[in-house]
Formats: sequence, structure tokens, C-alpha cells
Amino acid sequence: QQIEDSYGIQALELETAHPTAGTAITVASGYWKRTYSCDIDGFVHQLKEGRWTWKDSVRYTPECRTIGG
Repeated sequence: QQIEDSYGIQALELETAHPTAGTAITVASGYWKRTYSCDIDGFVHQLKEGRWTWKDSVRYTPECRTIGG
């Protein structure tokens, strides 16, 4: 409710269950203010960037065509 009161939009809800490969998803970019539609291609056990490490990351299908930013 706080987000809706502050910004006039409803917050996105996150799924609590682990997704499966082949599931259709929408990737939202706050930076580019747009969404991308594609499927989950698979999962990456461990992903590192600089000092950051992510585990069990979602890998998108190429149709997502996300832009870094």
C-alpha cells in the first residue's frame, strides 16, 4: 500500500515458488522504463560480477533482447 500511496501504482508481486525452464516471463526495467517478454531458458548455478555473487540466477531466452543499464 505504501508504494501505491507514494507513487500511484501497484507494486509487482513476486512468485514464491521456484520457476521452471520454459515458463513465460516479463522482465521489467526501471532504468529503461519498459518490459521485455520471453521465456526462462534455464538457471545459472553461480554468477559473479565484481565483488557480487548471485546463486541460482534465471537465464532468459534470446527473445528477451534486454538492454544493459
